[in-house]
Amino acid sequence: PDQKQVEWFTLDGDRFVPNVARGGFSRQVHAGEKASLLDHRYKTVGARTEEMGKLYRTFNSRQQYYVMAGGVQTPVSSFAQLVGLFPEYRQDLQRYRREHHLKFTAGQRESSLSGCIRYLNTLIP
Repeated sequence: PDQKQVEWFTLDGDRFVPNVARGGFSRQVHAGEKASLLDHRYKTVGARTEEMGKLYRTFNSRQQYYVMAGGVQTPVSSFAQLVGLFPEYRQDLQRYRREHHLKFTAGQRESSLSGCIRYLNTLIP
């Protein structure tokens, strides 16, 4: 869809919004009043191989999370980057992370970031 004419759309129950930082659309993981979390997935061209005279290319899947706060989208992949965006809430976020045993490994990153953003929305006046 054309970003200039489409503000958002839903697909299979997920809401997609424009990603101004990267172009295209991103899935909105958590929509908060003060801060939101976006999941941007895209593919890049990978290795090039030739077998029996035919040329093959592979595609690599990539994923990047963005925090949208104050109209600005910033890429985040770790807890340190998230805290760097909101230094005034550093101690509160660290306490929340310890209490809920959040891990930011690849398999748990989305749920951990989403939980932190949800909590952050309760802190920001």
